[in-house]
Order: sequence, then C-alpha cells, then structure tokens
Amino acid sequence: MSATYRRLFRREVVDVCILIFIADIVTGVPTPVFPLYATNLGASLGLLGVITAMLGLGRLIAALPVGMLSDRLDRKTVLVAGMVMFAVAFAVYAITPSAEWLVVPRLLQAVAMVATFPLGVAYIGDVVEARDRGAAIGVYTAAMGSGFAVGPLLGSWVGASAGYPAAYLAGAVVAVAGAGFGAARLVRKKPQGEEASIGRRLVDIPALRALAREPRMLMACIANIAMTLSMTGAIFTYFPLYARGAGISTVTIGALFAWRSIASASGRIPVGALSSRIPATWTLAGVLVVEAAVVVAIAHTTSSAVLTALLITEGVLFGVFLVSGQAAVAAASGADNRGAAVGMFWDSTAGSMLPPETTHTMRRWPPSRFRPAATDATPAPSATTAARSASNRIADSTSARLTTSEPASNRFAAGHISASTIGAPMPSTKVGVRGESTGCPASRAARSGAAVSTSQP
Repeated sequence: MSATYRRLFRREVVDVCILIFIADIVTGVPTPVFPLYATNLGASLGLLGVITAMLGLGRLIAALPVGMLSDRLDRKTVLVAGMVMFAVAFAVYAITPSAEWLVVPRLLQAVAMVATFPLGVAYIGDVVEARDRGAAIGVYTAAMGSGFAVGPLLGSWVGASAGYPAAYLAGAVVAVAGAGFGAARLVRKKPQGEEASIGRRLVDIPALRALAREPRMLMACIANIAMTLSMTGAIFTYFPLYARGAGISTVTIGALFAWRSIASASGRIPVGALSSRIPATWTLAGVLVVEAAVVVAIAHTTSSAVLTALLITEGVLFGVFLVSGQAAVAAASGADNRGAAVGMFWDSTAGSMLPPETTHTMRRWPPSRFRPAATDATPAPSATTAARSASNRIADSTSARLTTSEPASNRFAAGHISASTIGAPMPSTKVGVRGESTGCPASRAARSGAAVSTSQP
C-alpha cells in the first residue's frame, strides 16, 4: 500500500488535489449562510426549496455537455473555466437585489461545480494507472473534504462580521486564486484513443446508451440520486435554519459543517484503498440505509451536542459514498469517454431538484414533542394555522435570541423567516440585502439593534 501512495505523490496528482481543495473551499463558503441570506432577501421556506432545486437543475442540464466538452478539448481548460465561473457566480450572489434573483447565480454555480469536481475525477483517471485509481480517488476526495472544512468557517466568520454579501465576495476572491493556480500548474491532458470518442462525436447516443447499461454505472447513478436528495435537500438547505432556530449562532453552524467535513475527509483515504476489495453494491446500499436513519434522528432532537454528532456521522457516510461511487464510475469508463461518464454520474444529482416537496419532513422541524402543548387558557389554533406554524415555532423565537454581535444585514433574517413561512401577510415594504425597509416595525427594530419578533398570534 505504501508503494501505491509513493506512485501517487507526483505533480499531476498533487496539483489537481490542491485545485479541488481550493474549489471546495469556495463551495463551502455559502453553506452556513445561504439559507439565512435567502430568507433575509425575502424567501419563504418554499421559495428557498425552489432556489435550492435550481442547483440540481443546472447540474442536470450542464453535467453531460461539460463532461463531453472535456473529452473533446482537454481537462485543464474546463477545470480552469470552472473556477472562473465560480468567481462570476459568487459576485452575482453578492449583488442580488431580491430572493427571486438568486436563481441566476445558483445556475452559474451549478455549471462551475460540474466543470470542476467530476472533471477532477476524470483527470485522475487519465493520469493514474488503473491499479492505483481507487487510492488516488481516495486522496482526491480527501482533499475535497478538507477544503469543505475550511469554507464554512470562512463563510460564517465573514458573514457574521461583515454581512452575507461579503461572504460571497470572499468566495469569489478564493475562486480567482484557484483559477490562477490551475492555469499555471495543471498539465494539458487530452484523452487519446483509437476508438471514436463520445466527446469527438459530441452526441453519440449509442455510446451513451451502452454506458448507461453498464451495471456499475447504473448502480452509482441510482445511489447518487438518493444521496443527493438527502444531503442537498435535508442537510444543506434546512439544517442551518433548524440549527439557527434552536439557538445556534451562524459562526457555530459554520463550525459544525467544518467538523462534518473533517470527519468526512479523514475516512476517504483508507476507503479509497479498500474500494477495489469491497463490492461497491454493498458499500453504497449500507451507506444509504444509515444516512436515512441519521436524517430522521436529526429531525427528532434540538440538542447541540446530538446535532453535532449526527452531522459528523452524516459527513463520514458521505465520504464513504463519494469514494465508492466515483471509483465505480472511473472503473466503468475508459479514457475516451470518462468525461461523459462523470457527467452522467453528476446528472444523477437531479435528486437535489426535489427539496420543495420530498423534504417536507425536514421543513416540519421540530417534531410535536418539542413544541409546547395548548392549555385550557389558550384556545387551540385552527387546523390551517397549526399546519402553517408547526414547522417554524423554533424559527419564530430565534429573533429574540439574536444579539447585536452580528451586522444589521443579518439580524432581520430570523424574524423574516417566521413571518414569511407561516403565511401571514407581510407589511407592504421591500426588504433589501441589508434587511432595511420603511414602514415595517420589525425592520426598524432591527436597525436599532433591538430584538425582533414577528411571530403571529
């Protein structure tokens, strides 16, 4: 095993791992702040789910064409272009005037993601021998996880101290640095093969059909749909709101995601070395079963310690899944169609398009046993009112716990979550990026630093 890692310690492998480390720092920056930023701009939980789904839609549309383009051109060009696209997307996030406009940078971010993370795997497959490929992907995904440990810390710190738009600008700066590194260090590796490539034919339906019939490819794609639905729909979209409602600060939420990423990355290298010995079917099926149990458990606790432990466990599971799934994809494809194969694998992340409906359970946090029961002195609410408010009772009280330690651009977020998701009509006013408005008592209180509560009677 030591001989394998000695063979991997060369420029081609190390440089792509550094690039993907930088790319995952960028991706991690908005993780703890995006839901709060979106609701601060006026998004309800329903709209937040739709905006989140745009990331899956963008990946679904772009993954296969981008992968095939890398087969036609070379991996380096597309990887560097992906980092530039990250910078553009994050700059647009920072200047977005309202929640509805978040769809635009969300789609740009989707293109950036499919031009970097899956193509890094294709790059690894091109420069590493088949016998070392599993170990190489383990190292590569460990670099990814390490970057995602740094990103949430950076995003939450900048967001809490300078405002949510500043966090996105920080991510854009990191992305530009990554693009420069990739342009200077990556080697141009254009797949060479005697057979006609999917990329050279641009759209080769018979070849794509043959790839889809490959058992390992099909298994990995189906598993990816389920994993993405859980991770993007439940963890990344609604967990920050739930944790904030439970009294956990923005910086602490970022730290929780950092610990998740550290735990996830720590297991990827050994899993990569073992991926060629353990059947991927067993690994992927086992991970999905435990992942489902973890998500259900998160929905039934408000303890910070328990939430931390569960989030770390979910991170480890994702790390095992990522290595096994991508190793199966690399093994199922050849040099002339590996870009198309990883594009197809990322097309299966369409599960992230489903949060508005299929993750409704997560939007009902907390469960009824954590909510105070109605007393005789308090009339029971109507069925309609109960249905609207049950999922957000904790969010309603969050604003009372906010302090002036965060900038005014962030303090209005929790109160706006409550009013918009309960369904009560908001005052006739427009809330901007800074959370400021005219004619809205809650907003005036936010500007003065006072605690805000917009819960309805």
